[in-house]
Amino acid sequence: MTKTFGELQRAANADENWEVVQAAAGSEDGEAEINVEEGNSTQNSIVDRKRRFSDALSVIARKEKVRLARLDTVIPQKAPDAEHMLIKSDTQGYDIEVLKGCQGIFNRTSAVIVELSVHGMYENSENFRELTDFLYENGFVLFDQCPVYHTKFGLLTEYDGVFVRRTLIEDKLRQFAVK
Repeated sequence: MTKTFGELQRAANADENWEVVQAAAGSEDGEAEINVEEGNSTQNSIVDRKRRFSDALSVIARKEKVRLARLDTVIPQKAPDAEHMLIKSDTQGYDIEVLKGCQGIFNRTSAVIVELSVHGMYENSENFRELTDFLYENGFVLFDQCPVYHTKFGLLTEYDGVFVRRTLIEDKLRQFAVK
C-alpha cells in the first residue's frame, strides 16, 4: 500500500489543488487490516471477497494494517470551506462504512457516486438495496446508474449509482415545472 500511496502522492504533487491523505476511509477513526491483492492495487479491500467470485479475480498476497479515518473528520481539517462536494466511493464492499463516516459532511455534499453490488461480491457487505436505502435516508436520490462489472456469461454484479441531494433535484424540478 505504501508503494501505491507513493504513486498517488507523486501525481498529486503535480496539481496544487490535490491533497492526499494516507488512510482508509471508514465509519470510525482507528486502524484496520486490508487485503492486498497480488499485482492488482485497485482491488484491495478491508472486506473479504466471497469465494464464488474470487476464483476469476486476483489472489490475496498479504494483509496490511492501515490507518482508518472518517471523512467527516478529515475533510473539515483539509478543506474547511468546501461546499458542493462530490463523494466517490469504490471500496470493494466497504462502501456503507465509508458513507457512515461522511454523515457529518452530507449537508455540504451535492452528489455521491458509489459502487453498488447486486449479488454481494464481498463477505458481510451491503447490497444495492441497503446502500440505496441509506443514501435516501440521508437526503439523496438516485439520479443515474452505470454498469461496472458483468460475469463472463453476462450477469450484472456491480454498477455505479449516481445519487444527488434531494433538495437540488427538487429545486430543478420547480424551475422546469409548467406554470
